[in-house]
Amino acid sequence: MTPYRLFIAGLLWWGLLAGYYDAYSQQPGDSARVYQLIETANKKVAAGEKDSADLYFKQSGALAKAIKFDNGFIRYTGDYTNFLYRELRYAEGLKIAEEQLQKSIETGNKNAEANAYNNIGLLYYAMSMMTKAADYYIKALKGSEQSNDLYNQRKYHTNLASLFIDIRDYKKGHYYAQKGYEIAGLLNDSSSIARSLTNLIVVEVLMERLEEAKAHSLQLIDICEKKQYQDLIVVGYINLGDIYIRQKQYDNSIEVLQSAESKLQYAPPGYDAYVYHGLANAFKELKKYTIANRYFEKCMLNAAETMPLADLKAVYLLGAELKEITTHYKEALDFRKKYQHVTDSLANETSQQTIQEVEARYQTSVKERQITEQQLAIANHNNEITRKNNLILIALLVILLLLASGIILFITYRQKNRAMTMQQEVRLLEALLEGEERERNRTAKELHDAVASTLSAAKMQVNKINGFSNLEYAESKEKTLALINAAVREVRNISHNMAPNILLEEGLAYAIESFCNKASNNNLHISTYFIGGIPGLDAQYALLIYRIIQEAVNNIIKHASASEAVVQLTASDGQLDITIEDDGKGFDVNAVRKNGIGISNLFHRVKLLDGACEINSRIGEGTSIYINIPLDKIYAPAAIQSPLMPS
Repeated sequence: MTPYRLFIAGLLWWGLLAGYYDAYSQQPGDSARVYQLIETANKKVAAGEKDSADLYFKQSGALAKAIKFDNGFIRYTGDYTNFLYRELRYAEGLKIAEEQLQKSIETGNKNAEANAYNNIGLLYYAMSMMTKAADYYIKALKGSEQSNDLYNQRKYHTNLASLFIDIRDYKKGHYYAQKGYEIAGLLNDSSSIARSLTNLIVVEVLMERLEEAKAHSLQLIDICEKKQYQDLIVVGYINLGDIYIRQKQYDNSIEVLQSAESKLQYAPPGYDAYVYHGLANAFKELKKYTIANRYFEKCMLNAAETMPLADLKAVYLLGAELKEITTHYKEALDFRKKYQHVTDSLANETSQQTIQEVEARYQTSVKERQITEQQLAIANHNNEITRKNNLILIALLVILLLLASGIILFITYRQKNRAMTMQQEVRLLEALLEGEERERNRTAKELHDAVASTLSAAKMQVNKINGFSNLEYAESKEKTLALINAAVREVRNISHNMAPNILLEEGLAYAIESFCNKASNNNLHISTYFIGGIPGLDAQYALLIYRIIQEAVNNIIKHASASEAVVQLTASDGQLDITIEDDGKGFDVNAVRKNGIGISNLFHRVKLLDGACEINSRIGEGTSIYINIPLDKIYAPAAIQSPLMPS
């Protein structure tokens, strides 16, 4: 016998509870008391105190009804139905399940309504009222599909599979069992996978797909061992034992069925009858009739009370065969009569036809829904195409607008860039003119203060010569020559400071080094360093760089009180880096930059060259000026790269 309805015994108590514990949370006051009573009842069930459990369940239901606590009442009906089913009180359980359905419909709780339909179907199933069971299963499945409840869809597919197995429509039984197993895989829930495997194994056995059934049985046992599903592992052993019997591997069958027997204390009522039936069958095939009879008698202790008619039929047939073999003919005849009676009860073709009609209506509704969904999908697809076309058109318009805007911006930018270039050239010319004007003023002052005064002193010496004696004449001549030589030196220094000629003739590096050497004196030594190569620069830019360095060095001479200064130029990677440092008294950069004209002019000139300038100084710690100038815009036409003059 294949125990193809065995898993229902374990599934029902689990299925009746599914969906309740998560759906309703604790409530304050009397509503919390309802849950407390239910929890106490369940604890009493676990402790084997069935009378107390029954009392607490009834108290919870009465309180929930009195305070109109709908969620609590639905929870009570679900748990109490489970209890009544396990006690084989099917008629009472059916009444409570119908109250659960009524309250679920009144409150609009669709999940609870689907669960109630399923629970009623399970109770009718246990009572072998297959037509009604099928009707309620279909209602439960429709409800779960409408709410997209995959968890319960799996359960309801499994129950429908059991029903079709019972009426020997194995093809549909396999369809629903496979569907339940696939949904369990989507849920990735070990418990759901295990319970779906149980049903799939049963129908595979009945369809003689024994190797598939064996593989699924081993998978089921593996899951149960890992997750400690004690009730389901017993089912796995029973089904695997039945497969071994069908494959005539009786010793293997006895081994796994005895493993199931060792775990019966963890299984719900009724599992023992299936285990003992399998062992009796295996020992009968091994012709060990005494042992087979002993297990058969154990099976008969509660088979009639716990087994559905379809399974009980196989038990009666085994009993008849055993009694005939052992020459107990009267008992054999009794079992034959019982077997025939059950067969007649199950052979109601009208009932089978009615069940199939119910299922056919469901399948028709499924197909109609699929057609509607396909039509909706086509409409959505067409709408999507239209939407995409509109988006493409809008995108093209946006691209055209952006392109037109880009062209306008480019033309505007070019015009603006030209205007800015002209403005920059004007500012550069103004800076050069300003620098030259300041240089002329300084030169004029130096000519007046140094050269003119020296020449005036020489003139006075010449005017005194006529009245001098020979000795005085010689001394006066010597003084006059010294004054003239001093004037010549001053003129030479002034000419070097004016720079443009030497800049044009010898280049920027030579002009800077020459200037720094002339600016050095006994109190201040200025060193120059040149690193890398520098291209020829446009004359106006070279002059502007020269004036920047000249201005910085003059500031050191006038204000820094320094003894050492360094001017370094480094040309690399299209950049000119200028460093000017001294060990003077330093200054507050922020204050001087805010109020000092010389610092502002320095930054202004560097900016005209698209350069960057940084000044670091602290009082008493000297000053460092860092200037970076890109060379790509200030090359002279057809400039030839030449090395900087070494210091």
